[in-house]
Amino acid sequence: MDGEKKESEGTGAANPLTRKLNKILNGDGVKGMQGPSEDVVEALRGLSGFFKSNTKRARANLRGDLERRSLIVNEEFLAALEGVHKKLETVHGDIQDLSKCCADMSSRLQAARADTKQLIQKTTSLEQESNTVNIQRDVLGLFMDRFVLRDEEKKALLPSARELSEEFFAAFARAKTIHEDCKVLLRTSHQRAGLSIMEAMAALQESAYERLYRWTQTACRGLNSEMPEHPALLCRAFGMLRDRPVLLQYCMKDLADARRNVASRAFIDALTRGGPGGVPKPIELFSHDAVRYTSDMLAWLHQCVASERELLSFLLAPPPTPDAPISRRRVIDIKMLPVADQEALLTALDHTMEAMCRPLKVRIEQVLAGDPGLVVCFKLAGVLQFYAATIGGLAGETAALSALLTELRSNTLKMCFDALSVQANGLLAKVEYPQPDLSTPLALDTTLDMLRQVLASQDSTVSAADIHRAELTKILTCVLDPLMHMCALSSSKLPPAEMATFMLNCHDRILSCLALFEFTEDKASQISQQSSAHLATLVAEQGRAMLEQSGFGDVFAVLQAWEAIPEPRPALSSMPSLDATTLAMALARLADYAAALGHTRPCPQCDLLVSTRHREFVLREAVQAFLHLYSRLHTRLAAEGQAALLGKRTPDQIASLLS
Repeated sequence: MDGEKKESEGTGAANPLTRKLNKILNGDGVKGMQGPSEDVVEALRGLSGFFKSNTKRARANLRGDLERRSLIVNEEFLAALEGVHKKLETVHGDIQDLSKCCADMSSRLQAARADTKQLIQKTTSLEQESNTVNIQRDVLGLFMDRFVLRDEEKKALLPSARELSEEFFAAFARAKTIHEDCKVLLRTSHQRAGLSIMEAMAALQESAYERLYRWTQTACRGLNSEMPEHPALLCRAFGMLRDRPVLLQYCMKDLADARRNVASRAFIDALTRGGPGGVPKPIELFSHDAVRYTSDMLAWLHQCVASERELLSFLLAPPPTPDAPISRRRVIDIKMLPVADQEALLTALDHTMEAMCRPLKVRIEQVLAGDPGLVVCFKLAGVLQFYAATIGGLAGETAALSALLTELRSNTLKMCFDALSVQANGLLAKVEYPQPDLSTPLALDTTLDMLRQVLASQDSTVSAADIHRAELTKILTCVLDPLMHMCALSSSKLPPAEMATFMLNCHDRILSCLALFEFTEDKASQISQQSSAHLATLVAEQGRAMLEQSGFGDVFAVLQAWEAIPEPRPALSSMPSLDATTLAMALARLADYAAALGHTRPCPQCDLLVSTRHREFVLREAVQAFLHLYSRLHTRLAAEGQAALLGKRTPDQIASLLS
């Protein structure tokens, strides 16, 4: 058995197929650990289909069986390929026939191409010529649109049509644009065409300008209503005529003439007839009231100037953009207009308003000739100044109406100052003696009331500050200088204290009037300086009376005489009137005087002062002068050790006693 086993092992080892199968089935290394692959499993599964018994003979015939089965499979595959080969031969024959057909078609195309080559070349040439002609046609169309007027535009510019329309202005603007664009042609090789078109457009423009000028003249003369509407076509016409300054000037003259007649007629109607239905009432109904009468006339003229200026500025104002409709035009400040348009507008406005100058001047001169009174004249001057500045800002300072108002104001002021001079001469011609109570005279009160009304009327003027100050200074000088002179003459025969009291009462009345108004500081300062001199007189009089009534008059006289003695001087206490008895009596009288000081004044003139401030000032300064003398006396006696002569009354105690 051992021998058979060894033989079997030897046979198995010698058979390569067996070794390979064992190697595949058993595996070695890592692959053996993974097991047989799917291909091996599939091969074994196929082998199991015909390998039924695992005998030695079956294993010996296994290779032959496999080869036979492979041969059968190949034969079957060959039989299947035989049918495919026949079909491929059929397809190859069809392809050969198709190739022959394509070759025939190609030869026929080559023949056709050779036959139609000339036709294609001619067709291409004609197509290129057609494209060139189309481009030229488009260029010509664009050229005609830009440099040639259309038939309807030419028809709109013809002089046969009587009325102008928007089509006329559109065609006119297009003709101007074409004329300007032709300048571009002159810089190219098309100079002949440019010159020809420019000549044609220039002729059309001249004809259109002539027609436009005639129509504008007629339209301007037709603006004969008080409140004309702003016609859109007339605005366009003025805009077109701006390129012809001479024609524009003629049209502005016609417009100014038409508006002049309308404004003049409306002014006369406002004066005599009033508004529609009598509202507002005729201005001349108030001719008895000089200020209202003049104000109403000037207010009407101001409104007229504003409306006429608005009309002119609307006609001359350009639209916001060149293509903007007229409805978008707006009234603008004339300073935004060109200088030439500004001058034309102001000239036309001046010519329009000049017609009202004569009737206005006649009526205001009649008012002044009626002697309305000094205050009314100053009010009229203020009204004239206000409207001269207001209307001058609208119509220009050099306008006839502005110059007339300035002239009338100057005449009114001259009349006012003449009246002031006459009144001042009247004050000096009849000087009244002061009343016993030294109160202000009636002429002073009347004149100051008039001055207050005059200054109040001047506060409403609109003149420059320096001019206003100069006029007020002139008024104050014309009124106050004669008034002060009258007061001085009236009090010239009075004693000094009474004269000072009277003048202070007059000055206080004048200063209270001036304090209500501006630009009166200089005059008030002059009067205050004069008042200071009169106050000093009253202070001296009050001090003298205090010294007499207090009993210290002789004492202070001795003190002043002693101080005038040169060194060496005798002791002050040894001087007469400075003994203990005299000083004691003086101190007792001083105490009685201080007790009565709250009820009476040592100087009766001070009680007649109207101003409480002046009375307090006089008393305060007199007391201070008395205290100063007493302090000197006390100091001198104290230096000699004789302060007891004053009963130990210090200056502070005396000041407390007199307070």
